[in-house]
Amino acid sequence: MTPGRSCPPHYGYSPRVFARTPDLTADAVYVIGGLYGNAFALDAIERMAAQERVPPRLIFNGDFHWFDAGSAAYAEIQTRVVGTAQHVALRGNVETERV
Repeated sequence: MTPGRSCPPHYGYSPRVFARTPDLTADAVYVIGGLYGNAFALDAIERMAAQERVPPRLIFNGDFHWFDAGSAAYAEIQTRVVGTAQHVALRGNVETERV
């Protein structure tokens, strides 16, 4: 197996970690999974979110990097996803293997 191509069992969570108060509350959310460095898809998501009556909270469910292997593309996605307090960015296996 190569890094970023598998999800080993130790990536899993015990159900006990979810038995707590929520980290955030929102009236509307977009859960974005598998962005994989696609800045064009992120543009479309941001345009859709801007048209909502209630501005949604964007939650990136991991794997927002992959095809953005070049440093400029990586930095753009990192800034737009992680670099703003408006979004929530969870680490996926791609981000876990990159650190």
